[in-house]
Order: sequence, then C-alpha cells, then structure tokens
Amino acid sequence: MLHIILTILKILGIIIACIIGLLLLLILIVLFVPIRYKARGQIDKNHRGTLIISWMLHIVHIRITFQGKTQNTKIRVFGIPFDKFRFRKKSSDGFQSRKKNSEREELDKIQSESGNVDEDSGQDEYKPEQINTAKFQNSKPKLSIFERGKSFFQNIILKLKEIYNKLRLFFQNINNIKQRIINWYEYLTNEDNKKAIRFTKEQVFELLKHIKPKKIKLNMKIGTGDPATTGQLLGIISMFFNISPDGLEIEPDFEQQVFEGEYYIRGRIIVFNVLIIALKAYRNKELKAFIKNLPK
Repeated sequence: MLHIILTILKILGIIIACIIGLLLLLILIVLFVPIRYKARGQIDKNHRGTLIISWMLHIVHIRITFQGKTQNTKIRVFGIPFDKFRFRKKSSDGFQSRKKNSEREELDKIQSESGNVDEDSGQDEYKPEQINTAKFQNSKPKLSIFERGKSFFQNIILKLKEIYNKLRLFFQNINNIKQRIINWYEYLTNEDNKKAIRFTKEQVFELLKHIKPKKIKLNMKIGTGDPATTGQLLGIISMFFNISPDGLEIEPDFEQQVFEGEYYIRGRIIVFNVLIIALKAYRNKELKAFIKNLPK
C-alpha cells in the first residue's frame, strides 16, 4: 500500500515538475526570443509600403500595408487569420444590430403616425388671443429724454466695468503664467531633479539604441529647388544619420523640388532588455520623486 502511494506521489511530482518546466520555458521564450520587424516602401506623392512584425518563427505575424491614406492590417496566429477567432462574436453583434434596427424602424413608424394626427388636429384650433398679444407686442412705450440719457450712461458704465474685468482677468492670467514659469525653472534646476532628468535621458537613449534598426537602406532623390538649401540638407543628413555608405544612396537635385525614393528597414526587439530598462526606471528614487512632485 505504501509503495502504491509513493508511486502516485512520484508521478504527481513528475507532472508538476513538467508543468513548472514548461512554464519556465514559456517565460524564457517570451523574454529572450526577439520580436522582429522590417519595413519596405516607396516615398513619393502616393506613399506606399509594408510593415511586417513577427515573433517566434512567425507564430505571431502582423502585416500592415498602406498606400496614401488607406491602411490594411492582417494578423495571423499559427497561420490562422485573427478574424476567424472573432467569427462568433461578429455574428452575434450583427444579430443584435439587425434587431435594434428593426425596433428603431417600428418606433419611427409609430412616431410619424402620431405626428400626422397631431398636425391635423392642430390646424382646426382657433386661438383669437394670439392676435391681441401680437398687437400689444408691437406697441412699445415711448421714453422721455431723461430716461434715454439715464439708460445711455448706464450702458456706458456697464461697458467700462466689463472692460475693467477683462483687463483684470488678462493681467491675472499673465501673473499666473509668470509664476508657473518660475516654479518650473526652480523645479528643473533642483539638483535631485537634475539627476532624475539625466537618468531618464540615459535610459531613453539606451532604449532607442536597443530598438533602432540593425539594417537600413535608403535610396533617395532629394531637392529643394535651391542649390544652397539642398547642400545644407545633405550636410544635415550626413551628420545625424550614421549609416554606412553601402546603406545610404542620395541623389541630389539642385534644380527641382523633389523628395522620393525607396527604403528598407530591419531590426529586432528583445523583451528582456526592455523590461530591464523599465525596472531601472521603476526603482529609481529620484525619478519617482520627480514625477510625484511635478508642479501643477
């Protein structure tokens, strides 16, 4: 009997260990298997291109195509379109919408019939007091010269009070804005807040360094219509885009205003690295105090 119990416990332990192992494997896959992305397109008057995001050998596959202002998104999980997972929900939603439309049509029909009856009954009514009230409304009492002058000066006083209130509110808003600027300046120049800003800057650059594309190819034709500004633009591009000569091809046009070409971008994102950056930001005391004590 004891041997049977030990055997059952052994089997249960093996099953629990397998489940824990599978969960750990799944967590490691989510953390360390990269999310890959790539984009390819053409830049012209009608911009068109394709963005593909995939994970785990395309188990999750997202494809976004766009042309001009139109955009189309397709999501697949294990090769199955994501819309099929929502088929039943859509059908039930369609049934509910059809039911609501039929009820609305019946209600509009009843209201239109009742409205016709009210219009017919209202045309036969005779209201002689409307004529008398119209006569009294048209006849206005005449004011004397003294009363006219009094009302004129009262209107001037009211206008002056209104202008005074607007000016007082305007200068009050200016003082509030000035005080806010002073508060923000004192807040940002504080030493602890400077440390928080410096830390945030470092983490943002680290995140951008991680998610930036690993491969970029640009084949562009650029021109502003002015040779001087076109040369300045090429200098700025060479300063801010650290791309190898094989990945960057720019053809300047010093006569026409043009901006067109092709691009190809490819990169990856590892969830573990993003979580490490988020955990550093969450545990930083200076950043917490900086967010908590933001001036209002």
